[in-house]
Amino acid sequence: MTEELSCSQIVERLQSGPTILGLPQILEVMEALQTIPEGELVGNDSELLQILEMLDESYCDSGIFEIDDSSKSRLDACNRWLADVAQRRFSEVEERRFLGFVDDFSTTM
Repeated sequence: MTEELSCSQIVERLQSGPTILGLPQILEVMEALQTIPEGELVGNDSELLQILEMLDESYCDSGIFEIDDSSKSRLDACNRWLADVAQRRFSEVEERRFLGFVDDFSTTM
């Protein structure tokens, strides 16, 4: 995912791809999300949640076992971005849901 994509395009690609993603693919999607303007993310919060749920499922299934020093630093950066977006742009209820993903993605073996 080197080109900039919208939330809808990312959902489409995830739905048409494998059910479980490896850590490199999870990180690629998380980094692609960071290129989407915040207004679009907030305007498409249901799609963003759908993306995060798919990534979380893959991470908890297999990605957690693939972490090394390089991927850990990339994952930490994605988590900081996600926590920041959640705190600045979403209601308290939504923020807690987003921070739940941050918590999951912070877990390593």
